[in-house]
Amino acid sequence: MPEGRGDTTRVDPMPYTNGKAAHIRARWIEGEALRQLRFGLTYRQIAAVLTALARGEMTAASAGIDLPPDVTFPPGYTINHQRVFELVRQALDCFPMLEPAALRTLWMARYEEAWAHLQPRMRKGEPRAIEVGMRVA
Repeated sequence: MPEGRGDTTRVDPMPYTNGKAAHIRARWIEGEALRQLRFGLTYRQIAAVLTALARGEMTAASAGIDLPPDVTFPPGYTINHQRVFELVRQALDCFPMLEPAALRTLWMARYEEAWAHLQPRMRKGEPRAIEVGMRVA
C-alpha cells in the first residue's frame, strides 16, 4: 500500500513544541504575550516583564503570570520587543479566529478612543494634533 496522508496513526504527544525547551518556551510566550496585549501592555513592556521573569528579578505570581513548570529559561535569557511582536504574529496565525478577532476589536476600540481625544484639538487647528490624527487614522 503506498504511503500517503491519513494512512498512519502516529500521535505526537506535543506536536506543536517538538518537546524541546526552546519550543515550549516560545509557545508559552506566544500565548502570554497575547494575554498581556489584551491587558494593554506594549510589546516593549511585555519584553521587559518576560526578561525580568526569566532573570528571576520578578516572580510569576507578582507579575500575575501563570508559569507552567515545563517552561524554563536559560541563564541570562533576554527577549526584545521585536521578537515578542514576531511571536504574537505567529500566535495570531495559529490560534482560532476568535482570538485575533477579539484582539482586533480591542485595538480598534483603542484607536477610536485616541481619535476621539484628538478631535477637539484637531478642530482648533493644532498642527501636532492633526499630524497625530493622520497617523491614527
